[in-house]
Amino acid sequence: MNRCQLTVLVSTLLSLPTEVVSAQCPDGRPPPCRRPAPPPVVDSNALVILPFEVTGPAADVEWLREGLVDLLSASLDGFAGWRVISPRTVVVRARQGADRRDLLQSTTLARSLGAGGMVLGSAVLVGSELRARADLYDVAHMRRLATIEARSPAANPGPLVDRLAVGLARHRLAGQRSSHTSLVREYATSSPEALRAYLAAEQLARRGSLQVAVDSLNAAIAHDSAFGLAYSRLMVVTAFGTIVNLPTRPETMLEPALRYVDRLPLRQRDILLASAALWQGRRSDALGLADGLGQRYPDDADAAYAAGEIYVHFGLTNGVAPTVALEPLERAIRLDPDLFDAYQHAIEVHCLIGDTASAWSLLDHALVATQGSIVFRSLQTAMRVALRGEDPVQLERALRGADGSSGLALLRAAIEVRRILEIDPARGVRLSDALTQLATAPEQPHSVRAQAWRVRTLLLAAQGRHREAWDAARTAASLEPASVPSLAFTTVFPLISGAHVEDGIAARTVLFTAPLAPATLVIVGWSALAYGDSTLYARAVQALDSMTAGTVMRAFAERRLAGLRGLVALARGDSALAREQLELAHDASSFLGSFLESVPDAHFALRLARLERASGAPDRAERRLFAMWLDNNGGLLFRAEAEELRGQMAVSRGDTASAIRAFRNFVGLWSEADAELQPRVQAAREALARLER
Repeated sequence: MNRCQLTVLVSTLLSLPTEVVSAQCPDGRPPPCRRPAPPPVVDSNALVILPFEVTGPAADVEWLREGLVDLLSASLDGFAGWRVISPRTVVVRARQGADRRDLLQSTTLARSLGAGGMVLGSAVLVGSELRARADLYDVAHMRRLATIEARSPAANPGPLVDRLAVGLARHRLAGQRSSHTSLVREYATSSPEALRAYLAAEQLARRGSLQVAVDSLNAAIAHDSAFGLAYSRLMVVTAFGTIVNLPTRPETMLEPALRYVDRLPLRQRDILLASAALWQGRRSDALGLADGLGQRYPDDADAAYAAGEIYVHFGLTNGVAPTVALEPLERAIRLDPDLFDAYQHAIEVHCLIGDTASAWSLLDHALVATQGSIVFRSLQTAMRVALRGEDPVQLERALRGADGSSGLALLRAAIEVRRILEIDPARGVRLSDALTQLATAPEQPHSVRAQAWRVRTLLLAAQGRHREAWDAARTAASLEPASVPSLAFTTVFPLISGAHVEDGIAARTVLFTAPLAPATLVIVGWSALAYGDSTLYARAVQALDSMTAGTVMRAFAERRLAGLRGLVALARGDSALAREQLELAHDASSFLGSFLESVPDAHFALRLARLERASGAPDRAERRLFAMWLDNNGGLLFRAEAEELRGQMAVSRGDTASAIRAFRNFVGLWSEADAELQPRVQAAREALARLER
């Protein structure tokens, strides 16, 4: 090519539309391109079970194509050193085009998953009898090691799976009788109808139809009330999945799920225990279990997503680096690009670390694939407001649903803005308030308006605008006079502002007579302590103690009680005991982040941080302040004070950059605070002036 031709080529490339030039990544996404994952190391102990070839009427046999993979995987995983590749990972890769009848293609697929062993199977329905065959292969040499055949009534495939699993296990053991595999009857159900409903739910969940999967799991439990595996999957799917219509809260499923935990296959057991720790608020346990999931199941999308959820909800609020939370989420997406629940947090964390190009790329893919679900439309609105500076009013129309209402989507977008702008809390709170105000419009449904006004009370209080917050709280209460959240805020408001004490005490009395829940009892006890009502405090503690006795939430309640005991010790001047009890309380963390659940957590964390600073442990104190995360409704109320304390500690250790950042956040949050708070704002401004010289 001569110089003239080169010049023409360069000019042509430069004149091409941006979209054409930019779409150069191998996966079809715009730059920056991600580095391809290194090829997996083939593990001789890793086993891949490919979807079975099935023959017969589709309605009768099609469900077995993936169902036999699920059952055999559960039977053989962990047996005699075998590590079975996750069914979700296998099914996703198998859907991408490998012909399982072609041995070369199948072994290539197995190698790409890092498996040294492979099971190819077939099943055929002959009359009312199901006949199946499973061939075990050495992937490295493309050599068949064993063939197992089994038969059973088509209505009950359990015995057939047992025979296949035992046959494969015998070959693995090479005649050793000291080990045995788990049989379907040990971990599943004797009800064919329950088993079929469970397997249907697994397939539905893999395709993102979580609501229908929940219905199918409930049907399985209706057929067999002792079906531990169905309880386990129901707990996990509802804990981590985006469920729209859930009849009961996931923690109510914890007890039956944990009752049968010892009967579960190892992988399902580990994911369930991690899910349970999240819902039980056991921060340290959950983070430890998340670490274990990543180490034991590197090729399991469900395990990776579960770990990512724990790191996001418990790790980020405990000082874990955002990149630690991002890694398992990205791994889950890489293993199963259709696992869209993982996209939401992955997009948020990408924004948090400043990688907005990756965030937009993931969002664009999710919007198309989910046909514009409310989750991703709200996230898109938040990103356009936070990252591009677009006007929320102009974007509101795009969020309207079939009923013409945009309120719930606006409230979700308001949360997303705070997550995206966690490192710029003042701007995050202001933009979140702008979105929330739109949801208070008269044309919004009554319940949405009430919820929006309650959220506004928190956002205004976070800015130190307590008088406006009180007015917003009164508006919310007028829309839903008997609302427990409104009563709870009225009870808490004097504790954070010093105003309207009589209203707070009156609300506390009504709150204690409302249908009780552990969260409301903690707030009642906190208020009773603050205003010296020892009788009511004792009654609240007794009620909380008896309500949670013998339940799976007992450990969480005990840590909440430790927080109240810490406040008692503080009032008595026993800082050592107070710190001990508040440390116990800090290990209990609400997963949901609702006001009722999270405001005591945030208060306990801030009091603990002050104690640890005073005792000469500033590093520990700093870590407690991460509890004031912006998407945590309780944390909102104390974020400004946390930034003020963070700035003071940074000054003490000579960290000028951190002090400047913290004081700027504090001044930004409280720049329009009520007059009585302005002396603290002025002190921070003066500290900033000295630091910035």
